[in-house]
Amino acid sequence: MAAPPESSAAPRVCPPRIGPIKLAWSDASYHLVLDDAALPCLSDAERAAAAYVGTTIGTECEWAEGTDLAAPEHMNCKLTTALGLGFQCEAKHKGFLVAWLGDDIPAQCARIPTTAFSQTALVELSLRKESRAIVVSYKAVTTTGPGGEAWSWSETIGFQEKGPDALKIAYRKPVGKR
Repeated sequence: MAAPPESSAAPRVCPPRIGPIKLAWSDASYHLVLDDAALPCLSDAERAAAAYVGTTIGTECEWAEGTDLAAPEHMNCKLTTALGLGFQCEAKHKGFLVAWLGDDIPAQCARIPTTAFSQTALVELSLRKESRAIVVSYKAVTTTGPGGEAWSWSETIGFQEKGPDALKIAYRKPVGKR
C-alpha cells in the first residue's frame, strides 16, 4: 500500500507573519481548501497544533487506494497529508503528536471518510502565534446523516510551549454543541 504523498515543497523564504494565518477553509462546493503557501512555513510546533485539530475532525478523508473495505487500514486525510504526517491515526501521525503533546493527544482519532452519512468536518482553520503560545481557531460542522441533524460549532485552543520541542494545552474555548 503506497503512503500518501508528502509535502515536498522546496525550501522557501517565508515572509514575517502579522496576525492569524488562515490555513484551511471550505470553498463554495464545500471542498476543503488548504493554503499551500502557508503550510510549508509552519514551525513543527505550529504543525503539531494544526495536526491536533485534524486528528479529531475530518479533513476530507478517504481510504487509501486499494484498501479492502472489509478490513480498511490506511486513510488519507487532506490536512494530515499536507502536514507531512502520512496516514491518519497511524504511526508517523501519532508519533509526531506524542512527541509534541505527550499525554495531551486526543483520546479518539477521526477515521471517517467523507462519504460517511454521520461525520464531523472541518470548515475553517486558522492559527496565530502569541509570544510562547500558539492559538488555533476552527469551525466545524457535524451531521447525523440523511433525515438527521446538522449543526455548526467552533473552538479555540491555546497551546503553551513547555520546552523547545513540547507543547501543552493551556485552554479550550468551545462555542456551540459539539
